[in-house]
Amino acid sequence: MQTTSSRTKMKTINGDSLTPILIFRRLQGKHKFLLESSAQHEGTGRFSFIGANPRKTYKGVGQEIQEVSYKTGKTYVHQGELFVLLKRLMPRISNTTQFPFSGGAVGYIGFGGTTMFVDKKIELPDAYFHVYETIIVFDHQTDEVTLIHTNIDAEKQEPDLEELAQQIVNGHISDEASYRYQPLDATTNESFAKVLQTMQANLHDDITRVVLPNHYVANFQGDTFALYRQLRKKKACSLYVLYRI
Repeated sequence: MQTTSSRTKMKTINGDSLTPILIFRRLQGKHKFLLESSAQHEGTGRFSFIGANPRKTYKGVGQEIQEVSYKTGKTYVHQGELFVLLKRLMPRISNTTQFPFSGGAVGYIGFGGTTMFVDKKIELPDAYFHVYETIIVFDHQTDEVTLIHTNIDAEKQEPDLEELAQQIVNGHISDEASYRYQPLDATTNESFAKVLQTMQANLHDDITRVVLPNHYVANFQGDTFALYRQLRKKKACSLYVLYRI
């Protein structure tokens, strides 16, 4: 079944022989992501979201954001306060569907993006977002898969959702990959205590909850998706997130 509304185009297929993992492995493209949940969760937890081939990427470090446009193949540099720039630059995708997410930005803001904690031992961007116009929604309660495309530019050519549906239903799956890693470093108790003291000194009345991060660094070789699947089996978290930069 296929429906079209304004700039949003949707196609729904039977997904009883599919899983979010299988869809992710069959999906072709770059910068793939998987936001995975299960039918055991209520509300938004019933849906998993999969996507690839974003329209834009925003990479923020300090007082600078690099904007990569895959439509033009050009990179633009913007100077200024990180969150102000993100709010101004990020395309708006209005959700006109029944799903909690129908496209837009997927990524993260690290604790280095705030003024409270800065740790340059890990050289990662303070903010990193891909903007997706086309995503795949897996409904764990109905076993339906919905392909959604929201056109940001009215003149842009829309993707063939029928071709995408055939790709995730009948697409090729590569052989199982392996991985190995060697831990190098972790946050020490001394450095963690310093962060705690900084947090206590900067607490305000409007802050009701703070989660202190801890990080581990390792030499990694192999397929990141294989590692993700191993963590998934160990139920490392209730909402599984895989994000390939």
